[in-house]
Amino acid sequence: MQVAADQPVRTLNSIRLHPERFLELIEWLDQSGIRTVIIGSAGDRQGLGPMLDHLPPSSLNLLGRTSLSEVSAVIAQCELMISNDSGLAHIAGAVGTPTVTIFGPSDPIRTGVFPPSKIHRVVRPEGVTCHPCQPAKTGLTCSGTDCMGSIEVVAVRKEVEFLLQMRSPDRKKYPQE
Repeated sequence: MQVAADQPVRTLNSIRLHPERFLELIEWLDQSGIRTVIIGSAGDRQGLGPMLDHLPPSSLNLLGRTSLSEVSAVIAQCELMISNDSGLAHIAGAVGTPTVTIFGPSDPIRTGVFPPSKIHRVVRPEGVTCHPCQPAKTGLTCSGTDCMGSIEVVAVRKEVEFLLQMRSPDRKKYPQE
């Protein structure tokens, strides 16, 4: 069974994809035979609200149920990680799990998963003239709705499909360059 980790919430609204879009993505993964593991802190539950009631039965909700070392082990066992720009995306990079990281106002060149490679994919805002910026650091009044609102599920799906197509037949290995 294929497993993907999703981290749909971040504390800052400006750098998280809308929960209903993450749910749409999770439903597509489920229909494609890919089980999702929802990870994050206990506080992330509030940001997701009713979305959690609509997860497919195959999804495993681990929000607030893992320590940092446990969530790192979960990420290491997943075939890929889909995440907002977050520390957990960096953990995925550190343990060698391919990533699709969704960026809002932040610059993926400055804050993206390291080391850069074909297995670490980026989805960023399209048609937003002020991107990249860092409202949390610069004090700009951007709510992030332009950035995150411009990101469509189809763009994330495209990057997930790219990663799934490039893995080896045993579904365990991805090229590292």
